Amino acid sequence: MDTISETWGDLRNNVKSCGFSDCPRNRDKLPIFFDRSEDSLSKVKFLVLSQDPGANLRNEVPSGDPGEMEDYLIGGCKKDGPTGNTPINKMVKIFCHNFNPSTDEIYWTHALKCVPEDDRDIRCSSGWRKCAPYCREYFRKELQLLPTKELVIVALGNYALALCRDILMDRSLFYVGGIVTCVRKTDVNKSFAFGEKRVFLYPFIHPSKREMVLKRWDHDGKVAKKEEEFIRKIRKNLEVKC
Repeated sequence: MDTISETWGDLRNNVKSCGFSDCPRNRDKLPIFFDRSEDSLSKVKFLVLSQDPGANLRNEVPSGDPGEMEDYLIGGCKKDGPTGNTPINKMVKIFCHNFNPSTDEIYWTHALKCVPEDDRDIRCSSGWRKCAPYCREYFRKELQLLPTKELVIVALGNYALALCRDILMDRSLFYVGGIVTCVRKTDVNKSFAFGEKRVFLYPFIHPSKREMVLKRWDHDGKVAKKEEEFIRKIRKNLEVKC
């Protein structure tokens, strides 16, 4: 990989031409990385990090073209009235309006950049443990290139949280778990230093597993209430008010 990414365009090109030959997703690489103009980067106040683009994209966009897949995801973010337990629907509900991750104050990216062959590979040793160390460097550069001095990160699920912990707290990248405890203990007013940035990290249960997790681990309702607290804090800082 060319580690010199002075601009967003450079970084996007590096992701698109990723040369990590031993990455298990490199076999039929389908990288998803939303383009942004240099001017639009200054608008970003919120970064949503989800697990990966999801294997269902292979069915939704049969051409297998990453550009068409990006357009499909952007189209989903711009729709009104989302339903279902997907990251897109969760994001629109959190921010209470649709958005364009290529132009608006909300930027969306993935912990693992490439579309998987199926949604099981991330849970095995050849998935997260081999892909994440490479994609970590891309995420670190994304954070560096965003010019805002105060950034809110919304982490959807354990894998997104693991990457954020690794970069912001120097925790093990391979500890994937504990999101329920993390949600309970997160102080909405606590920030982390990343260079000259203040970063606020708000973890959310992955939407596809949220109902099951809350039923099993949130008998006192405190996890759900904490997520609601995160949402209230986020919405106070939106340019487009609810």
